[in-house]
Order: sequence, then C-alpha cells, then structure tokens
Amino acid sequence: MTAASGAGAQVPAIEGTYGAEGGCRVAKTRDPEEFAATLTGQAVTTYASRCTFKGTAKRIVGGFRTEALCDEEGEETQHTAMIDILRNGDVYTVRFADGLEWGPFEKCQ
Repeated sequence: MTAASGAGAQVPAIEGTYGAEGGCRVAKTRDPEEFAATLTGQAVTTYASRCTFKGTAKRIVGGFRTEALCDEEGEETQHTAMIDILRNGDVYTVRFADGLEWGPFEKCQ
C-alpha cells in the first residue's frame, strides 16, 4: 500500500471516478447538481463540500481509513476529519467519524 504524505494523498484502491446520484454526470459535464457526489482516490466531493485525503491511508476491515481536510460552502475555515472508505463489491460508501455516510458510489462510465 502506498500513499503520499501531506496534501494530495491517494487512497490506492480507488481508480477512476465513482458517483452517487448525479455525481457521474457532474464529473463528466462539470455542471453542478445540488444532490450530486463524487469519490476519487484523492477526494470526496458534494455540491457544497469537499474533503481532500491527506496522510497515509490505512487498511481496515472492508476498506481504508484516512484523514482528510474538509471545507464546507459558506464556511471560512477548513477542518480535519477521519473518513472510512468502505467497499462492498464494486460500490463504495464513505463514513465519517460522527456516523454520517455518503454514498453509495458506483463506478462512472
């Protein structure tokens, strides 16, 4: 398992772009959609927030755990979050330490 330290780290198992709802459409067209979300090896993004993975991703049962630097629309500061990226077959779910889940994320075509 390899991942860079600092900003710009990558979760090694995620190749390409995965989307929830309209996320794949947004990834392709760059036109924003309110309830769209995408997941790549570098970040998880929704219409109003973005968490960029940093540090070294650690293998956990069912996926990876990584630290991320997150920002929310309308907030001036960023915050650090621990994120579990869980894989079930070809589908990912992102779970935050507070129990919030984003997904499912399926491979974009």
